[in-house]
Amino acid sequence: MSWHYQIRKRVDQGEEWFDIVEVYGPAHLGWSEDSARPEGGTREEVIKTLEMMLDDAKKYPVLEDISEQSDWHQLHKGVGE
Repeated sequence: MSWHYQIRKRVDQGEEWFDIVEVYGPAHLGWSEDSARPEGGTREEVIKTLEMMLDDAKKYPVLEDISEQSDWHQLHKGVGE
C-alpha cells in the first residue's frame, strides 16, 4: 500500500489547527491519528524525512479532518503554552 505525508487541518471551536500526518492509499483510505515526526538513525535520515515531508506538503492539498475535533483539541490543550 502506498502512503505519503499530507498537511491536515482541524477546526475546533472556531480555531484552525494544522499538522502533518501519514496518509495511506491513493484515495485517502486513512491517516495516522498522531502528527508525523521526522526520525531516523542518522542526521542524514532525519533530513531526508524532512525533505519528503516538505515535498509532499507542497504536492498534496490540505486534508480537512472533521472527525473528533473536540477530543483532539482537549488532548492538545495546553501544549506549547
